[in-house]
Amino acid sequence: MNQSLPWLTAELMTRPSRSLSELRSLEGEGAGWLAWHERRPEEKGRGVVTARRPDGCLVDLTPPESDVGSAIHYGGGAWTFRRGRKGVETFFTTRRTGGLWRSLEGGRAECLVAAEPHVRFADLALGSETLFCVCERDETDAEGKILRTVMEIVALSVPEAGEESIPSQKAGALRGVAQGADFMMSPRPSPDGRFLAWVEWDFPFMPWTATRLCVADLAAGQGKSPARTVLLDGKPQEVFQDSTDTTSWKPVQDTGTSTIEPFWGDGETLYALTDQRQPDQAEAQRHWTPTAFRRSGMQGSETQPERLKAETGWERLLLPPAPAEIGLPAWVFGQRTCLALPDGRLLARGLKDGVAQLLCFTPDAASGSQSNTHPVAPGTRTGGHWQQVYVPARPAMTPGSPAQGISGQPESVPVPLGTGDLFAWIDCPDDQPPAVVTGPLLRGLPSCEEGHGNRTETVDTVRQAWALPQNLTPADLARPRLLTIPVTEGPGPLRAFYIPPARGPYCTGLPAGKQAAENGRPPMVVIVHGGPTGQARAELSFKVQWWTTRGYAVLEVNYRGSTGFGRAYREALAGRWGLLDVQDCLTAAQYAIDHGLADPQRCVIRGSSAGGLTVLAALAAGPLFRAGTSLYGVTDLRALAEDTHRFEARYLDGLVAPWPAGEATYLARSPLSWPERISQPVLFLHGGCDKVVPLAQAEALHARLPDSQLHLYPDEGHGFRAPETLADALQRELAFYESVFQQADDAG
Repeated sequence: MNQSLPWLTAELMTRPSRSLSELRSLEGEGAGWLAWHERRPEEKGRGVVTARRPDGCLVDLTPPESDVGSAIHYGGGAWTFRRGRKGVETFFTTRRTGGLWRSLEGGRAECLVAAEPHVRFADLALGSETLFCVCERDETDAEGKILRTVMEIVALSVPEAGEESIPSQKAGALRGVAQGADFMMSPRPSPDGRFLAWVEWDFPFMPWTATRLCVADLAAGQGKSPARTVLLDGKPQEVFQDSTDTTSWKPVQDTGTSTIEPFWGDGETLYALTDQRQPDQAEAQRHWTPTAFRRSGMQGSETQPERLKAETGWERLLLPPAPAEIGLPAWVFGQRTCLALPDGRLLARGLKDGVAQLLCFTPDAASGSQSNTHPVAPGTRTGGHWQQVYVPARPAMTPGSPAQGISGQPESVPVPLGTGDLFAWIDCPDDQPPAVVTGPLLRGLPSCEEGHGNRTETVDTVRQAWALPQNLTPADLARPRLLTIPVTEGPGPLRAFYIPPARGPYCTGLPAGKQAAENGRPPMVVIVHGGPTGQARAELSFKVQWWTTRGYAVLEVNYRGSTGFGRAYREALAGRWGLLDVQDCLTAAQYAIDHGLADPQRCVIRGSSAGGLTVLAALAAGPLFRAGTSLYGVTDLRALAEDTHRFEARYLDGLVAPWPAGEATYLARSPLSWPERISQPVLFLHGGCDKVVPLAQAEALHARLPDSQLHLYPDEGHGFRAPETLADALQRELAFYESVFQQADDAG
């Protein structure tokens, strides 16, 4: 077989590639069943719940006519499943039509709640023959105009299939369990079905700034919505104060707390991830880490203060902080980064300096586990320790080639399969495509046989997202290096992933040109992640390998404001979006240049969505970057504040300034306000159906930049999806940069 040069061609990028997410397993009688959500490009991106049965066979758990997905926010949590006497039942909602449905092992979908135009569901969870989920409903006038949108947690009785039919009903007839907050997520019933925990928050906050952890006793509701108990209230007293400069708003001392991902150990012990500061913890050390609550009245609780029990009925247990941040920003529903194992330990997937690691918390014998008989006073820590654990990596890409990764890289917490030591996870290493795999949990680094690349641990690949060309060598894949970059003020250090050009036989060398011949350093593409509350990850990515296979280096910057580094790092961007992120990208690029990692004359910058604004501001800051690409990027902050979807309607209040009081700040930060400061060439790539950052934003700035290009993809929205679009966009971007470099050579 002849291999193209470079190996990552546009044709390869247009081949079908599944997306894999939300891995789940069943316990008890359903032990051995493993299921996940996948999108299939060969079926126009249809969402499917796929499973591996205990006998190893792969089956679809949802019927061919169903597109499983949620239309709330950015989706997620659109399904759940259980094992009944008749087989495995999957409950789900659909992306385009909505409603709630049930399918018995992939058979015809049974309608439980009829689809309605202004009703959406997400975050499905099962508990004791009851289905809980988040419901978002638009209230409209007679002409269909949306007056307001409300969110609540609802419940539906779901006896096992075959016992009795469930009559289809309208959403308005569902039992409301929790209401009153602007946003809700993560309804999690206790194993015994008595309690329900969830997370809620209100405007102007986001789930990573200030939330409330709530619990309700379902048995006390008597057919009505049960009274909620707030276990952790993270609302700060004030978010911003005006400064003497009308174009700048400064955040006050941050006192907010984000609590996310509640989960149960048993019917009496509730866990959640919180960044609340613990008594002996410095403010700068705050990060998402597990905490626990135990129902008052458990054995030994008579030693607890009566006031605390009277106020909440629950007792707070402080676990030692994890040595890494455990938790992800809740852009989507259904994320899980921590779980309780049957023996009382916690297993978690965390981030340390932006790099994923697995951690296990083992309670001390004195402080106990779920069967704890030694209570701990609220406000003090339970005994126990955290230990880094591992899962083995998949075998090397090709027989006889050197082993690449040493340990596996789960994208979320591994789930147990049965009662043994076997686990499953979605593996996302930096040298292989994502895949659903199974294997053991290891206390030490995986070993390799002496002198060989074959690992001694067994890893079974269940489902792979896509396949690499068979004859590649490890040198054909560029792997990231973590850069730790000093900063002069604020939380730090700054982190970035530097990915050098690949040097394998199926890659090209340095791009031609006078500068390449003179210094031998590679051109560099700086990638700004979106969000901006997000992160760059060290995993195999076509958008990175596209450049490294062609002689370019890539720098992915986790500027301050990124997640995975603690609350202080994340909140450093408060009131400073368009300033601090720009400064950090410039600092990181200059650091790479100063250390001989990039050609100072051939550095470019690209970013999508929120990253597009950073790109444009970085170009305006000076001549460091020779060109930039904005993919569906923000150019007008005022327009974004006035016209965006509900989830992000007040997001900019924290990133920029309160709206509309801080309008002057929005104007000062918007690239559309200062096109004369951008002299470098700019490429705009935008979707014609973008509802988050409308096309008009790109069109307006393009019209005012003489040295700019705009290419429209009419059928794309916010975030390109079609493989053909992704391939075409990268080809256009490559040609754009090479043209810029050639013009510079000709002029020089």
